[in-house]
Parts: sequence; structure tokens; C-alpha cells
Amino acid sequence: MPAAPREDGARGPPPAGCEPLPTGRGPTPVPHNAFDPAYFASPEFGRWLLLEGGDPNEVWRAVARGEGVVVSTSFPLHFGTRVHDTLVLESPTGPLPLPVLSVTMDFASPGGTVEISRTLYSRHWNDSQVNRVWVRAEPGADLIALRAALARDLRSKYTLRVFSSGEMVDYWVAQIRRGFAGVDVLRAVVFLVMLLGIADTLASGVV
Repeated sequence: MPAAPREDGARGPPPAGCEPLPTGRGPTPVPHNAFDPAYFASPEFGRWLLLEGGDPNEVWRAVARGEGVVVSTSFPLHFGTRVHDTLVLESPTGPLPLPVLSVTMDFASPGGTVEISRTLYSRHWNDSQVNRVWVRAEPGADLIALRAALARDLRSKYTLRVFSSGEMVDYWVAQIRRGFAGVDVLRAVVFLVMLLGIADTLASGVV
């Protein structure tokens, strides 16, 4: 997919994220989250919180240069990998050893995720496609016009959906609520069992 259009009110190049792909480490798939180096190198699009490692700015710049990766919090729990360990990723071009530079929070996969430079990913996985592109609007830009321009210029070539950042947050909140919807049912079941247990205890105590 080519770079996003440079319409009035947009600036770039926007970072692009590749959908996590299972490459495997042992029997468990390891999703990869690949973003353009600009996304990691510049704080313009925000910074992911790092829980370990050195200076966050230096860590993300190193990831942007392809000098290492950052893994999510659940990754060390599954694989025992620690910061400064060497992680060997299996790619179509052969094993790719990279140091683990830090740990961040990313809940895209319960088994853990790997944050990697898209340039490095494209080179070793022979995959230059993208499925998410962020466009940052200039202050005061007409967001409705910007959305319409993006749809007009790209929708004829690609299956495209345009979301604002607020809509993306609402989407993920809805997905999280959907994932935990069963918790309320379990809570009600536990409460009912407790009531039955108390009632049984009281009944057995009556002579």
C-alpha cells in the first residue's frame, strides 16, 4: 500500500502496523507487531510505556533502527525471556537473532507479542503490506473533510475503513467488555452457590 495521501490537514509519513502474523517459537505462535521506524523514533504519535530497560527514547530509537525488539508483559511469562536476552525469530529468510531491549504492555495476544521495526520485518518476511495507517491531523484541520479525502483517494483501490482515534478507543473498549461479559454470569453463579450453601447450613441447624 502506498503512503497515505498528503491532504491538507494531514502530515506524515504515518506509521503503519502489520497485522500480527504467527511465525512460531516452539509450539506457540508469536504475533509480531511491525510499525514504521518513524512511529518508534518520534514521540509525535505518543510513546508506549516501558516497564524495564533503559531510557525509553533510546530504546524505541534502537527498535526503529532494527537493533532489537520490545516484547509484551505476557511474553516473558510464557517463554522466560528477559531484557538483554537474545530472541531468535524464525523468518522466511532464516533465523533472526535480536536482543530484547525492554518490556511493554500489549494485550493483542495472551501468549505475548513482539514489537519490531517494519523495515526489518519487511526485509526478513518479504512482506511489505500494511493493514493499519495512522494519519495525524494538523491542529484546526477539518476532520470530516480529511476523512472524506482519504476515502475518496484510496477506497477505489483498497478495502478501506477510516476511524478517528476516539472511534478506535470505543472499538477496543467494546471488545474488552465483550471479552469479560461472561464474568458477570460467573459472579452471579458464585453468588447463587453461596446463598444455597448458607441456606443449607441454616436448614441443617434447625432441629
